[in-house]
This record gives sequence, structure tokens and C-alpha cells, in this order.
Amino acid sequence: YNVGVMHEMGEGVAKYYKTAVKWYTLAAEQGYVFAQYNLALKFFKGEGVAKDPDAALKWYTQAAERGHIKAQYNLGLKFDNGTNVLEDDEAAFGWFKLAAEQADGRAEYQLASMYDRGEGVAQSHLAAIRWYTRAAEKGFASAQFNLGLKYDIGRGTPENDELAGDWYTRAAE
Repeated sequence: YNVGVMHEMGEGVAKYYKTAVKWYTLAAEQGYVFAQYNLALKFFKGEGVAKDPDAALKWYTQAAERGHIKAQYNLGLKFDNGTNVLEDDEAAFGWFKLAAEQADGRAEYQLASMYDRGEGVAQSHLAAIRWYTRAAEKGFASAQFNLGLKYDIGRGTPENDELAGDWYTRAAE
């Protein structure tokens, strides 16, 4: 894996994606989660190897099943958008939830949005507020804005102009 990273970054050796893919593949086939994720990225982007969405999906899935947060988030996006897979809101929700539970702010925001719309899960404004708050506290402007909106109109919480203004201001900043 580390030799792959060196070739990908050009650290101490010539920058060469094809060689990086070779080393990532060797490590990924042995179950090394970071190599699985990096290999998924290479297949997704077509760096050092022909673009192959199916291979990217395979390696994202293996890394995600082993707990890799970014792989879980990326799979959530794939299922949410129907990218190289059938759109499946429940699967998207499940992958976002795994990443969000590991404090990934992007996944927290996606999870909040799904609760807000009732996609892949029963609609719950209270749960949406909880996840928007986690993402908002990490500085995600969209989560801050949506949280301001919740307090502004009183959806899932009592109306609170002071909190609404605070979250709107944070989002604007």
C-alpha cells in the first residue's frame, strides 16, 4: 500500500498511477481497507487503469463493509443518485448512517436531509434536527441554513427566532 501511495504522489519515485494501481491491487486483495478505497478511486477516475464503474463499486463496497468512512459516504451517494447502481434510498440511508455515526459531517448532512424528506426512512423532523446540528457544528453551511429554517418556521421544534437568526448568520458567514 505504502509503495502505491509513493507512486501515486511521486514521493521518492516517479509519479505513475499505473504502478500505484499495481501495488494498491496487491494490498486490496489482501484485505487492506485503505488500498481498497484508493483502488476504488482509481477505477472511478480512470487513473492508471481504464475507467471501470463496476470495479470501483466492488472496491468501494469492500472498503465500506470494513468500516471505511469515505467509502461508506461514496456508496451512499451512488445509491442516492443511482450512479452505476439502481437508485435505492434505503441503501443510501444505510451507508450514510454508518458514515454519520463515525462523525463524517457530509454524511450527517445527507442523513439529516433524508430524514427531512422521508427518503429511505420514515420522515422525522426531530431526527433531521439532530443530524443537521451535528453537521452544522462542524461548519457545514447547508446544515446551518437548514437548521435556521427549522427554528424559523418551527418544523420539528418550537419556533425560535433567536436560534434561527444564529444559524442563518453562521451559514452566511
